[in-house]
Parts: sequence; structure tokens; C-alpha cells
Amino acid sequence: MDADMSAALAPEALAPPIARDLGLPEAVVTGVLRLLAAGAQPAFLARFRPERIGSLELRDLEHVQARAAQAVAFELRREQLRQELSARSPIDDEVAQLLRTARNPAELEDVRLGGRKRKRGPAAKARARGLGVLAAKLWACGSEGTLRGDASGPADADPLDLATQHPSRPLPRGQGKGPRKGEAKAVAEAEAQAESADQAEGIEASADQADGIEASADQADGIEASADQADGIEASADQADGIEASEGSTEESVEGSPEPSAPADAADEADPGVESAAASDDAAEAAPNEAAEADPETEADEDEPQTPSPERDLAGARVIVADEAFHVPSLIRRLRDLVLTDGRLRATMVPGKKDKGGRYAKLAERIEPVAKLAPTHFLGLCRGERDGVLELHLEVEVEPFDAVCDEVLGIDASRPCGAQLRQALHEGWMGAPGRAVRASARKVLKARIDRQAIAEICEAYRPLLLAPALGPRPVLAIEPGFEPGCRLAVLDPDGRVVAHDTVYPLQPKLQAPQAKARIVELCREHGVTAIAVTNANGGRDVERLCRDAIREADAPGSQVGEGAAAPAEGAAPVEGAVPTESAAPTEAEPGSSEAPGLQEVIVVSADADAAALFASSRAAKQELPDMDAPLRRAVSAGRRLQDPLTELAKIDPRKLGLGQHQHEVEQEELRSALEQVLVSSFNEVGVDPNRASADVLARISGISHALAKAIVSHREQHGPLRSRQALLDIPGVAGKAFEQAAGFLRIEDGEHALDRTAIHPERYGQVIEMAREAGVTVDDLVGNPELVARLEPERFLERPGASGEPLGRATLDAILEQLRQPGTDPRPPFEPIEFEHQLQSFEDLAVGMELTGVVTHLATFGAFVNVGLPQEGLVHVSELTHGFINSPFEAVHVGQRVRGRVIEVTPERKRFSMSLRALQPRPEGKGKPGGKRRRKPDGERGPRGDRDRDRGGDKDRGPRGDRDDRGPRGPGKGRKGDRGGPRPQQDKGRGSDRVLGFRLDLSELAERLGKE
Repeated sequence: MDADMSAALAPEALAPPIARDLGLPEAVVTGVLRLLAAGAQPAFLARFRPERIGSLELRDLEHVQARAAQAVAFELRREQLRQELSARSPIDDEVAQLLRTARNPAELEDVRLGGRKRKRGPAAKARARGLGVLAAKLWACGSEGTLRGDASGPADADPLDLATQHPSRPLPRGQGKGPRKGEAKAVAEAEAQAESADQAEGIEASADQADGIEASADQADGIEASADQADGIEASADQADGIEASEGSTEESVEGSPEPSAPADAADEADPGVESAAASDDAAEAAPNEAAEADPETEADEDEPQTPSPERDLAGARVIVADEAFHVPSLIRRLRDLVLTDGRLRATMVPGKKDKGGRYAKLAERIEPVAKLAPTHFLGLCRGERDGVLELHLEVEVEPFDAVCDEVLGIDASRPCGAQLRQALHEGWMGAPGRAVRASARKVLKARIDRQAIAEICEAYRPLLLAPALGPRPVLAIEPGFEPGCRLAVLDPDGRVVAHDTVYPLQPKLQAPQAKARIVELCREHGVTAIAVTNANGGRDVERLCRDAIREADAPGSQVGEGAAAPAEGAAPVEGAVPTESAAPTEAEPGSSEAPGLQEVIVVSADADAAALFASSRAAKQELPDMDAPLRRAVSAGRRLQDPLTELAKIDPRKLGLGQHQHEVEQEELRSALEQVLVSSFNEVGVDPNRASADVLARISGISHALAKAIVSHREQHGPLRSRQALLDIPGVAGKAFEQAAGFLRIEDGEHALDRTAIHPERYGQVIEMAREAGVTVDDLVGNPELVARLEPERFLERPGASGEPLGRATLDAILEQLRQPGTDPRPPFEPIEFEHQLQSFEDLAVGMELTGVVTHLATFGAFVNVGLPQEGLVHVSELTHGFINSPFEAVHVGQRVRGRVIEVTPERKRFSMSLRALQPRPEGKGKPGGKRRRKPDGERGPRGDRDRDRGGDKDRGPRGDRDDRGPRGPGKGRKGDRGGPRPQQDKGRGSDRVLGFRLDLSELAERLGKE
């Protein structure tokens, strides 16, 4: 690596753009990049080096690391392109400047395409006819830019005179038969257009249709951009050579694709398809194969000499001008920036698909500024386009387009030849070169939108991973089923299946008593503390049956579960399962007062979708090969109750319902981002190396997949690890790997008391010294808040630890917190959610009911809540909170427990709506600070007196007609005298006459009538 490359990859060079994009201090980002370059991981820096990262949080560190990886890859690509261009020819100053100032891969691609050998196309055919001299004359007489070259000419030169002075020459016989046919017809059409603009079938920029460059599916065969006719430039979807005004068919769509029935003479300008070609090298110039058979009449006419025509020659010269202009990298860069900053996105229905538009109908014919596009709106449009219902068009205004082209190319539109240059650029923008620029702009826009959408998806994934966990306790998991029966699986505290069975409480067998007896028997035999029932069909009935079984089993003299039923058919304890101490059968006689009670057993609902994802995965079939899919679903539900983080790690998160359009974003980038969230979650919670699998250990900071397998193999051969220090006996665990990982590995029953805390081994010496000065042992100190309060920790500030890192205030506070509460789980405590018992079916719903539920997923318009029914309730974004919010993510998250009121029920569609803010206290003042008070829907507004009380206004105010003490009523909106001024003094005694919100005083009424 040369010196220039090393300097480009230095933290000091990478930090400024990263700090600017993320809005972080540059000095702090530089320091973080140095630590990352030294091998540190974001989780390690956030936990054990807080003094070195300033005010940055873990998510900030992850963003810095991701941007740094992208920047390094970009710099490597820049150097690769520099070497590639140098191998072709020496790099001139302009190309070198463009390479240095490139900011994204699209701009590097502009430089690469600018130096690439051009393929044969319309411009090459025009040059073969000798029109390159005429094109050079147009540049010389109409511009002062670099494309003018050494040529010169008068500023007032007439383009037709130049075309007459430099006529074209016919191509030799048999040369380029296919292309010449298309060109001959295109030039003939261009001549016809130039001779009679009123009779041409060209595109006209009508005043009611455009202020921008637009594509029309109904207009055809030419381009006419006259200053007195239009404010815009329109391109026809039936126009083949947008540049040469030839006959054919193209599409102005940014993602245009060639029509399968395009004629042979339109083959040169058929769009190659931007959806896949936006990232390809030939998006601008690739042409489809020509027709297999040529028209014999056209082929015969082709051999005849062409009639010279200045108009035809000017059209060909404009093709060359556009080709040269759209190979200037600086112009491509400026036009792409123009689209991204000032462009507009328009969606139209595909002809013939209006009836199938459905949910996309509202998105059609909407024009949105590109710079302000919401991620969900743009991704929804992409989905409609992928379904073949919508077409997307990127448009720009004519004036800024001309201004950019004039500035970059030095065009003087006041000159006659300058007007020809502008027309050539307009035609080129509507043709393949312009489509390529718009395709690259859309690629940049898609990448920007994807980053925003992926960030929202990650925020929805994190609460699922960090959901409350029941912990290592025995669990009975049930997968409901009708004819196949309900599958039961008993899990020990480590998640191993110790017994499984099948019961038939539902249709058609209806063996509820036997099912209750078996459930109670399994609970008592294995010491079950919780029952997880998946929310599949029949789940609510099974939940009710489990609660009834537990209640009946605890009743005095109950015989439920005490030999009342034998194991059902197929019941079998798992071979080789060893009963745990908590699962050992009780020695008390059945029915005696010493038999274990079941009143502490809880019944909870589990997500059936996530359980089904695991059951159908390859990992589940390998781990549980002897179990069928329903039993695997039950096992997954029980394990997720014990530890959601570990169980969700086995599922591809892209298959979870985390976002409204998560399948429209870049899937590899989404996978990488979600994996980073999973890694940070495991590091935040910590894992036990004696229980965790290799996949879980590989997600700990500093541990690779190979090292994780080595740890699992070592513990299988030598038994469980007794201390963190024993990790050093495993080959590969040393140095940086041990430093990064040791603090996140918790050994519950280790030899050292600090091994079950989040204190890093490098600080053990300082903790031991603190305990010695306090006159206690470390074992006595850990978990004793009173002894910790007697310490004098400030004396140890700035003292170096085993690694030489000084002890800072933030690290010291974290150590003291771990000494007070060792091994604290950062996840919220587990609280079982019980749905309303009286709610058994959709018909039980009624407006006004207050229900408890769990947020299942979020969309742009609101949140969906599971209240224990097969149908989920919708909480609109306006009903989530009193204050204004831009997104539901600001108020709730997936997996959150909420309580709301039913405000609407639609029986015919099996839908209902809820409101969370209806049960929230109203904020003081006018709503949320910094925001506007959300207006109530019409259905929630009371009479005016009620609204006045809600506003906290004058309680004594009567209805509008009784406010006679204001004086005569003015002329309404037309009055100006007292508008906005103070009101007349109110009668302070009128409150005594107020009844039911209004006051009726007949004497005042009679007096007023008398005056009138």
C-alpha cells in the first residue's frame, strides 16, 4: 500500500466526513476510529472505555464503525479505478480532480464510464457520415466550454448555413445495414419535423402539462422545445431515438424497459431496463438485438443514395453533441445532484392495470419532492412498480436543467448555435443518456431511503430481543390443535425437552377432563412454573382450559391430576433426560396437604408465527430431528418464554414482521444491520460460556466462530469452566480476544465472586484492594450494598488497571453498581400479561371496553395490538398519545404492553380500532411542549361548554347567544374595530345564574326585545 493510500485510510482522513454525516464531534470520532483500528469492538468501548468515547453511545459507535467500513471500501475502489484508468492511458488533470472529489460510488462510476470505449450507436453512425465536423462547429459557435476544443466560429452563425457548408456523406453499401435502416428512417422523420413544426407528430410542451421534463405515453415521434410553446420538455414513450427524433418506442420512466414488440428501427434507443441496469456498466448505451428479419423493401431503399438535407444533418449533429455532453463526468454529477435536490417523483398507473391497482391507486398521479420523500412512501411506490402496477418517473424543471448545462458546458443560449446545443441536450435527456443519469440518481436515492428504513426496522427489532425473560425455570409449552391434538412439551431450566405428550381437549374429541388431568400431572411432576400456549387457532380455549385446570387442582379435595388419567397415546418421556432438582417428583402423597401447590403457575400467550419460523428452519430439524413440526413449535414457544434473546437468535430476523416495507430494502444491508443489533443485545445482556451454544458465543465481542466452537469443545471435554481465568487455557483465547470478551462472559457458579458480574478482569485487582481497605473479603463485598456504601472509591480514580488503562469516573460508577447488584439483567422484569377473560370472540367486543394487549408490529399509520383475539386491533398514530408524533416508533415499540379503549368496531370486516391516549392523563397546557395540540375527531367533541371546560377557560361563560353583556353584536368577520382586542368587562356575578352550562334570564331578554 503506497503512502497516498495509507494517508487516505488514516483515522484523521476518514473522521471528518463521518463526523459531518452523523453530527458527532470530529475529535471524538477520530479517537474512536483509532480504537477500532486497534481491534476494539463497539460493545467493549461502550462498556469498559467510556472515558475514551466522550458522550457517544453504543449505537453511535456502531454507526461510526459501519460508516468507516463503507469509507474504507470506497477508498479501495477509488484506488482500483485509478490504477485501471492509468493502465489505459495517462490520467489528465480533469480526471484526476474528479477522482479526488468523488463522494460516492455513483460518482466513481461516472469517471469510469467517461474513460470507457464507447459502443457503436446513433452517435457513431452520425460520425461515420461525417457529421462530426458539423457538431464541432455547433460547439465552437454556441459555447465557450471545454467541448469547444480548438475550433472557432462566429457567434451569430446560422446552424442551417453551417449544415449546408458541412454536408454529410452517405455510408458505403452494405455497411451497418441494421443501424443504417433505423437511422435513415429517424433522419427522415427529423427532416419532416424540421420542415413543418405544425404538421409533425412531435412532442409539444403544452402550458397545461409541464413545467418540467416529462414523459408522455400518448405523444410520439419527435421533440419540439420552442420557447413560445412550452415551459417544459416532454419525452414520448413512443419515441425510439429520443436524441434523433426517430420513430419507435421508449419509456420516460426512470426504470424504463424495452417494449418486446419494438420495431427494428427503434432498436438503437430501446431502454435496457434500469431496475437491473442501474448498477450495470452499460445502462446508458446497451441496445437490444435487432429483429431477425429485415423488411426487403426497406433494405432495397437503403442501397439508394440519401437526399442531402441540412435539417437531417443538424439532427445527426445534435446526436453527436448529446453523446459528447453526457460523457462529461462533471455534467453527469451535477445533473444527478439536481435530480436529488430539486427533482420530483411522479407515479402513474400502468395502462390497463387500473382495475388491478387496488391499494396503489392512492399513490398514482401524486408528485412528491425527491428531497422530502418519506421512506415508507417511496418503498411503497417501489412495491407497486415491482408488482407491475405503477410506473415511476423522475422529473426536473427546465430552467435549472438549462442553468446547470450552461454553467458546466459554457453554452450561450442567445446564439443560434447555442439554441441547437440546448435542443440537443433536451433530446439527450429524454433518450438513453438521460435515462442513465436518472437511473444513477434513483440508485443513490434508493440507498439513502434504505438507510433510513433499515434504521427504523432495527429499532423495532431491538425491543423484541430485549423483552423480559422468565429465566431458567421449568416450562410447559402447548401447541393447540384440533383433530391432531394439542402437543405438550416440558422443558427443563436449560431448555431441554424432558417429556412430551398429546391431548385432545378441542373438537372433535372434546376430551377436556383428560387434558386437564394430564396438564396438572406434568406440572406437578416436573415443577413447572409457567405454561406457554401459542396463539394459534384454539389458543384462547386452551389458555382457559389451563387456568381452569390449575384452579381446580388447587381446590381443597381436588383429584385433578392425581392418577385421574393415564398418558395419552404417543406420550413419551424424552430418552436420556435427567430430571433436574426442581423437576424431581415430590415425595408427598397425592392429595395431602404437603403436595406442591400450582397457584404460582402462570399461563401466558406466545407468538405462534415466530415459533413456526423456527420449527420450519433447518436448524430446528437438526436440533430436534425426532420431533414433528407441531412439537417443535411448542418447544420454540417455551424456550422463547425462558429467554427471548437466545431463541430469536435462531430465526432469520428478515422473516419477522418488523416493518411495513422491509422486503423492499437492500436485503444484505438489512441482514448486516440486524445482525449488529443482535450482537449488541447479547453483549448488553451477557452470556454464560457453560450454557451458551457456539452461535451465541460467536456474537460476543472478540470471539469468532472458530473460537466459539473451540470453547464449546473444551467444555465438553473438560467440563464447565470454573472461572474467567480458565478461558486462557483454551487455544486461541489470549491477548486481544480475551480482553474484548472476558467482561461479557458470566460464570454463575464460578470460583471467583466477580466472575458473575459485569466487572472486567482487568479491574479485579482494584476491587480486591477496595475490599482489603474496608476490612472485608470480596465475597462479602459482592451483593452487599451496605458494605459498598462504606468504601472510599475516589481514592482509586486514575489508577491504572491490569491493562494500564486509568480508572475513570464512569467506569468506577459501573463497578460500584455491579458490586451492589451483581449480574443484574438489563432487561425489564418479567410480568405475565393476562387478556380479558370475558373477551372470548370478536362478537364480545363493544365500543368503550378497556383492554390490555401487546404491540405486535408497527406501520406508518399506527400500531397493531394483540388483545387475545385472532383479529388484532389498530391504534391509529393520532390515538397513540396526546402530543404530535411523526411516527408510531416515537410512542410505542414492538412487544410493549399497552392498555387502550375500543373506539370503533366493524363487524362485517372483522376489524376494530383502539385508542391509547383515551386512557392517558391529559397534559397540562396546550398539549406536548413544542408541538401543537391534536384536534379531537368530530365523534369525541362535546358541546361548546364542555370544550370550554377542557380548555380550562372561563367556567361561567354561557352560550354564544346569551353573551349580551358584550354589547351589540358586530358585523362579523368584516368588522375591524375591536377584533383581537380585549373584551368588555364580564359580570362576575353571572356564575350564580348558570344552570347546566347555560343561563336564561327572561328580564334581560324582554329588555332587549323592547329596545328593538
